[in-house]
Amino acid sequence: ISGLDEYISVSGLEGLQEIFAEVKQSPLKVFWGAPYKTPYTIPQSTVAYKDGKYGIISSECEILTDFKYIHMEDFVDGLSLAHNGVGYGYVDHRGNEIIDCVHDDVKQGTSLSVFLKKDDKWALFSKYGENLTGFCYSNAANFSNGLSAVSLPMPICCMYNCI
Repeated sequence: ISGLDEYISVSGLEGLQEIFAEVKQSPLKVFWGAPYKTPYTIPQSTVAYKDGKYGIISSECEILTDFKYIHMEDFVDGLSLAHNGVGYGYVDHRGNEIIDCVHDDVKQGTSLSVFLKKDDKWALFSKYGENLTGFCYSNAANFSNGLSAVSLPMPICCMYNCI
């Protein structure tokens, strides 16, 4: 869709005219993903881009979050990796931060878990927001075939005994 005084690009979304009043001051780009499938009825939503920031809108054209993220990825298993300028976290289809955007780095995980870094330590999180290990790893690798390599910090006394 394009027109009016602004440029709008949309894929697979109808009824955007309802939100023109809110977005007519600047361009809005919508990246329409697949619906989130759970046993519950959850409205389909997607990542949208406006004024250099990302947010989430529903299939009914309701703006679910402020456009406050500097980076967001497409929804995978109902969650989007997001960065708010402070840190990484995960946002669900309703716009809730399931994992707070306060982490320094992220290693992509499986559909059920992900590694996040804070203060030079890594922790394994479930994608439901639960810290499964505590921040105990000095390094973590991306998952491959459901597995990841991690390393624990070695105490100085142990290093001397091993030499």
